[in-house]
Amino acid sequence: MNHVNRQFVSDQEPNSLLTIFFVKLLNHIKQTEPLKLIWWCLALCILSATIARYVTETTGLTYNLLLVLGSGGCAWFWLLSRTLFCDSNALKSRIVFLVPAVIVIEATEVLMPTVSVNATTSEFYRVFNNVASVVCIAVIVFVLNEALSGFSKIRSKMERRFRIVFLSIFSIPVAVAVLWMMGAEAESLAAEWNDGLLTFCAIIALVGSRLAVEYRLRTTGKKAKLSAHTSHELNNNDDSKRLADKVLQAINNDALLTKTNLKVSDLADHLGEQEYKVTRCITSILQYRNFNHMVNYHRIDRAIQNFKNPNNSHLNVATIAFDCGFNSLGPFNRAFKQYTGMTPREFRQKLAFE
Repeated sequence: MNHVNRQFVSDQEPNSLLTIFFVKLLNHIKQTEPLKLIWWCLALCILSATIARYVTETTGLTYNLLLVLGSGGCAWFWLLSRTLFCDSNALKSRIVFLVPAVIVIEATEVLMPTVSVNATTSEFYRVFNNVASVVCIAVIVFVLNEALSGFSKIRSKMERRFRIVFLSIFSIPVAVAVLWMMGAEAESLAAEWNDGLLTFCAIIALVGSRLAVEYRLRTTGKKAKLSAHTSHELNNNDDSKRLADKVLQAINNDALLTKTNLKVSDLADHLGEQEYKVTRCITSILQYRNFNHMVNYHRIDRAIQNFKNPNNSHLNVATIAFDCGFNSLGPFNRAFKQYTGMTPREFRQKLAFE
């Protein structure tokens, strides 16, 4: 009987260890910074695709697994760029399902047999290959769009420079792999150097994307420290804290916030404070670039709450814009995209999708 019990425990140990391993792995993934997690997925994809090119055996489970893992590199790049520039919580949005969709399309394309059974299947394979190419190019355009989103509104020279460098590095593998090598004839220079050039592109993509992640995490950390330092100063300066509280309370007043052509002098008069003190409080204590930046931030926040309210589903975008204090639709659309990374209509569609 004891022998049977020991045997039962022994049989259960591997399963228990495997369960513990996966639980610890899942917890580690949950605690990992989203940007780093996305980069590791991108790195796995690039490395798998690179190894697959040098595997001599082009059949079998291992080779096919490498092809699947190496699919969707452009989609991982898109998700990384979206998290870098537009939405730090991109992993929590349903839009993330675009990545597995692209992976399925590209994996199906690379796993399809190169020799067709008949003319009908040959035509189907050709059309599907074209679809996969269009999807890949579309996702590349998405990457460029994420990096350029709101570029003209960015005041920070470092941020503008960062985005330009990112686009420059991203353009190297795109130019080599898509513009030069795609469709190259068998005896051409591009075909002869195919493996080496693609490996070079892989290294550029890995190193460049990792540097972008580290830069963003470092700048985010600096902003967090600056906010903490500002809060510390605010707590140690009663006058500044009092004025900042008054400014925030006033700007959340619907009658004041929704007033068209609101000026800093209007706010100062409302508070009974000198205009220069209010301006200094807005830029130094509250950390807004200027008065308009603060007003637009709170107006867009009000618009977001209006969009999320089911009772406002019948209201059009223009009505909500005017209700939030904007006197025309153009400035509202630009401000909304600057702060959210999407247009009001896109934001509404995203809410409906969620």
